[in-house]
Parts: sequence; structure tokens; C-alpha cells
Amino acid sequence: MHTSRLFTLVLVVQPSRVLLGMKKRGFGAGLWNGFGGKVQPGESIEEAARRELLEESGLTVDTLQKMGQITFEFVGNSELMDVHIFRADHFHGEPTESEGRWLVWGKERGAFSSETALPLGNAELFTLKCLPEGRQLGCRGKLLVDQYSQYRQQKSMSTSHTEFFCFLPPEMRPQWFQLDEVPFHCMWPDDSYWFPLVLQRKLFRGYFKFQGQDTILEHSLKEVEEV
Repeated sequence: MHTSRLFTLVLVVQPSRVLLGMKKRGFGAGLWNGFGGKVQPGESIEEAARRELLEESGLTVDTLQKMGQITFEFVGNSELMDVHIFRADHFHGEPTESEGRWLVWGKERGAFSSETALPLGNAELFTLKCLPEGRQLGCRGKLLVDQYSQYRQQKSMSTSHTEFFCFLPPEMRPQWFQLDEVPFHCMWPDDSYWFPLVLQRKLFRGYFKFQGQDTILEHSLKEVEEV
């Protein structure tokens, strides 16, 4: 039996170009895509779309136009991805690579418990463990821990000797592409099916079933009057 989870995807479109982001880590790493992610508890779908766009590109928008909805199924995964696709024609700001993030994991809790953004640039990935007696981390690792510790003190955050610190590098690198140079060869295989509909302002609903990340086993896509 399948469950479903809500996702968003935003394409920023100009008369002759479109803004895409290179996914640098996580699901879909190494591929160009729009900007989006999971809808968090308490968020509307559009609120999530705006948040993800800001986090991943540095842009804000006044208006989002809902263009489509696609359900993705991956063989071996019981959770379907229900992706709501938006188009933005006007924006505020300049496209900016997303910041790196610290993830903090409390050993006694068994899961990541908090997520804090720190503007540390393109730092490498470090997984660090803080112990009461200290530990040799290397100059760069020590610098990151010191910066994080100072941030905790400024925010009056409690300290713990049973925490793991993991710094994740930036997730998305935005770049403009001319509309006749969209890099479909470095994007998800389904993009070439529905992407042109977004550019043509046509509404659609679809379904794609994947084997891995490269093979489409089944699909359906149709234009609709509303989404």
C-alpha cells in the first residue's frame, strides 16, 4: 500500500531564459532542476514553494502560478511523491547559491533534532563529535566547531557533550539558461515531457513510474483546465 508526501517545484521564467539549480547533494545530486522540496507540517503548498525558492535561490516572488501536478512512483519505495509545480515570471533579488547548514544530532535522541543555517560558505563536509576531554579535529574542523559554538552562545542555546555536528555544503547552485539551451541531458528524464508545457503556460497532470533515477517504466501526462 502506498502513502504520499507533498513536494513543491518552482521554475523562474523570463522571456528568453529560465533559472535552474544544480543539485549538489542529496536526492537528484548532479542534475539541474527547479527549486523546491518537502511541504513541512503547518505549511500550505504555496508557502512551502515560496520558502524553498528563497532557501535554494535567494529569490522572493509576489505571485506563483500553479502549472501542474505530477505523482512520482519509484520501484521499491512505498511513498509516492506528489509534486506541485509552479511558475514565477517576476522576482525580487539576485540568484544566490544556498548557504551551507549545520545539522546537530543529540546522541540520546537518536535523530537529528535541530537544523541551523550558518553562512560559512563552501566548506567541506565534516562530521564531528564533541567529547568532554576534547579531540584533535584539524585546523579547519576546529574552526567550524568554534564558529558553531560561538553561534550557540549568542543565541543562548544549551550545550551538550553528546552531540554530533555535521556541516552540509550548499545544496543548490542557480544558473540561467536560454530557453533553447535547457540542459535536458543533465536533468531528470521526465522533465523533457512536461517542461515545455510550463514554458507554454499549459496546465497539466501526470504520473511517472521510475526504476532508479534514470529509467521511466510508465508514464501519463495530459493537459487540463485547472490544477
